[in-house]
Amino acid sequence: MLPEPLLRQLRRLMLKTRRAARERLAGHYEAAVRGAGLTFADVRPYQPGDDIRRLDWNVTARTGVPHVKRFVEERERIVYLCLDISGSLQFGSQSQTKRTIAAEVAALLAFAAAARRDRVGLTLFSDQVELRLTPRKGDRHAHRIVRELFAFAPQSRGTVMETALTPLRLARRGVVFLISDFRASGWDRALRVAARKHDVVAVCVTDPVEMTLPAMGRVRLADAETGQVLVINTSSAKVQQAYSMAAQSRRDSTLSRLRAAGVDVLEVSTSGGHLEALIRFFRARERRR
Repeated sequence: MLPEPLLRQLRRLMLKTRRAARERLAGHYEAAVRGAGLTFADVRPYQPGDDIRRLDWNVTARTGVPHVKRFVEERERIVYLCLDISGSLQFGSQSQTKRTIAAEVAALLAFAAAARRDRVGLTLFSDQVELRLTPRKGDRHAHRIVRELFAFAPQSRGTVMETALTPLRLARRGVVFLISDFRASGWDRALRVAARKHDVVAVCVTDPVEMTLPAMGRVRLADAETGQVLVINTSSAKVQQAYSMAAQSRRDSTLSRLRAAGVDVLEVSTSGGHLEALIRFFRARERRR
């Protein structure tokens, strides 16, 4: 049982994200997220202009008249939310941590999908799968997902992204939102394999301090996942320049690897504006399609 202050905070977050998802996001989500594919409906006689690749050779041979297969789009979609809850997501130099922003983005997507009667599943992962919820429809299931997004406490602090991506090989085709800061290695191949089957969107969560080091004198820094400690002089111009160059190089490398895997990329920040970033992202996808 959650403490009462946390329950009240969770209820406020649920109300806020549900209202935002239904009033501002759902329409853009509907237009930008396609169904799972095409389902065979029936056959009909061939007409000039039909794609010959859709010829049904069995029916054509049986009747002596060319027939083509007719397909309809599957309207029901399956949305897989894969959320990184490793130690590095606990960082935040603003009013919220990267974990909170990641959870709010996933909550917006869960409520938008529920409003359109799509099935939504959830995987929370660190260096292991911490929680997996099977895709289902309905507001009750969406509320369960959002509760876990904000309240679940991970057992591990490391990151192994393949633990969340590998099971997708056997999952029914759908839309995957992989939400992480991507501060891990070795995920490229698993992501490429997942993208061959699913429509994958990588949501990269960042914090301003990860790009620009503020001048605060000597600071003791600890890696959130390994515990390694480093003391640096943040007021040194040389240190700040080296830090910014390394940060930009890391960002460019991450985005390049994501795009090479064949996925769409959305960046959100702890500085805010993630709802607007989602709307802009969906609008861009809609225009492309």
